[in-house]
Amino acid sequence: MKFTFDSCTYVSESRTKKPTLSTYKMKEADRVAILKKLIELKVDQIKSEGSVHAVRDGWSQSVCFGGYCIEGGTSAEMSAKDKNLFLDAYRYLEEFAIIKAR
Repeated sequence: MKFTFDSCTYVSESRTKKPTLSTYKMKEADRVAILKKLIELKVDQIKSEGSVHAVRDGWSQSVCFGGYCIEGGTSAEMSAKDKNLFLDAYRYLEEFAIIKAR
């Protein structure tokens, strides 16, 4: 998924079908709601450090704001609290994209 100031793009992937690209034109109310939720979740306080070693069968996700990215996943080192905050923020953004991009 990718959010810009004026759009939300979501690619849904399936094991049986080819990927489907959906886009949604962002409105001011959407930007306000997203910012409010991210502030509520305190994503600006999440501490994450990428690991330099390879990880097999892990997961990798990131949330980027311009040039600032929060890396999450098996190879990212973060506290349990920060991992939960990261996953909550990622889930919120993913649900938003799925619902709006339908």
